[in-house]
Amino acid sequence: SAFADIPPDTWLSGKVVSFQRYGAFVTVLAPDGQNSADGLLHCSRMTPECVHGSRVALEVGQAVTVRVEEVDAEAGRMALSML
Repeated sequence: SAFADIPPDTWLSGKVVSFQRYGAFVTVLAPDGQNSADGLLHCSRMTPECVHGSRVALEVGQAVTVRVEEVDAEAGRMALSML
């Protein structure tokens, strides 16, 4: 995965693509500018205080800056944070 070795202090550009009750899915562009992937931005990782109903904090199509917290390449999952 292009995201597996990204240091946790690296901020990446992303765009909110959808919501679930527990958070938002964000398409993130890798530092190489060639690869992108979707990751979960859990509501507790949007602000220091967990926002109930992530739609209040973000909108579909909104540009965000996130960090990669965890990559599970086998499961095809990536956890993101705005903190």
